[in-house]
Amino acid sequence: MDRGVAVLLTAFGGGLIALQPPINAELGRFTGNIQAGFVSFAVGALLIGAIMVLSGKAGTLSHAFQPGWIYYLGPVLGALIAATAYEYLYLRPLQPPVVGTPESGVAEPRPGDTALD
Repeated sequence: MDRGVAVLLTAFGGGLIALQPPINAELGRFTGNIQAGFVSFAVGALLIGAIMVLSGKAGTLSHAFQPGWIYYLGPVLGALIAATAYEYLYLRPLQPPVVGTPESGVAEPRPGDTALD
């Protein structure tokens, strides 16, 4: 492959990667956070599977089941860690800062409060 073509494909791939977070965030608003991650990974897996079939490499997939069970533990643990981090660290909204001190006894409005609360 020509070096210029490789650079252009790399830049194009980087642009697609930059589009992924806002697309996932929008999908998360409609489906929920974990469901959005599932849809994203499922679509990616289907796309990779289609590329594998179209390239004629699907026959070598049977070799993926030859390693021992320990080799499948990594992806399972990675998925659990990613789902936990995604749900509890990345997607949790930050709590609004406290406006007044509790000792003052004054009910100060906080961001997001309405006049009817």
